[in-house]
Amino acid sequence: MLNPTTKQIRRRDHRGASVPALPTLNGSPHDVERGFQFLYSLIEVRVMERLEEIFDRIRRMEAAMSTQLTTSHRAIRLPEVLDMLGISKSTLYGRLDPASRSYDPRMPKPFKLGNSDRSPTVWWNTDIKTFLESCANAHRPN
Repeated sequence: MLNPTTKQIRRRDHRGASVPALPTLNGSPHDVERGFQFLYSLIEVRVMERLEEIFDRIRRMEAAMSTQLTTSHRAIRLPEVLDMLGISKSTLYGRLDPASRSYDPRMPKPFKLGNSDRSPTVWWNTDIKTFLESCANAHRPN
């Protein structure tokens, strides 16, 4: 294929991308100009390849983030809740008990994973994160 700007014959690389053919240089100013045009077209091809790589990487990151958003809504058990909140088990259950002085109505409520008393108690990870954000926002100066 003839490139109208550089007037050079182009070839295809192993992926089918158009790559300029190497010009022959005889030392004349016109040949040097053709050489610069050749180098410019090579740089142009490399830049386009690099941009394609960057866009592919961005697409993969966006796909990973959307997967991460769907997996962040998961159930977590007591040790992880205590670790996230940085409080003891008695403090946590005091904040959940309406009869306690440290009761906090914003505290996310746990639920059982089964019907028996021996079923594990869990919280939604997103609920705990939302609670932490609300606590942080309540103490932020305006």
